[in-house]
Amino acid sequence: LTTMKKTYSLWLIPAGGFYRQCVRRMKQLSRQYRAPNFLPHITLLGLIKGEEKTMVAHSAELAEALPVLRLQIKTIVGGSQYHKSVFGRIKKQPALMAAHRRAKTIFAVPDGRQAAGKTPPYDPHLSFVYGQFDRRTKAAIKKFLHELIGSKFALDKLDLYLTDQPKPRAWR
Repeated sequence: LTTMKKTYSLWLIPAGGFYRQCVRRMKQLSRQYRAPNFLPHITLLGLIKGEEKTMVAHSAELAEALPVLRLQIKTIVGGSQYHKSVFGRIKKQPALMAAHRRAKTIFAVPDGRQAAGKTPPYDPHLSFVYGQFDRRTKAAIKKFLHELIGSKFALDKLDLYLTDQPKPRAWR
């Protein structure tokens, strides 16, 4: 009998009014641009391979160790990746970077690598819309989100998501 290793991601979830504001804007963008709808989050650690029981236990251990994080959106960026099409770049604060390192330690992810292979350095961000859009569309979306630049918000919840399917609606 073998147990299946699946791919998971750890998401930090914004709190309160900022969360609700993001949900409203993201739903509007999803409808307007026929893009997938997903919950506002900052990925603390992605592409983690493991068995569900172990992943849940590690997540609980990490959640106990993390303080409430208070972060800020530095700027709104139009990216070239599907999952980073238009996003808020998050100011890299020491507590966030320490939380990322702690997550890598608990989940036994070596430095410079995520569990599924080589990845770029940790780039904390909050995606607002997924998809492939032209430059003009990204500019319009950035303008729609412009007032969020400088927003300060708390992250008081850590969620473990099964992200082994490419479509966000399959994530749970």
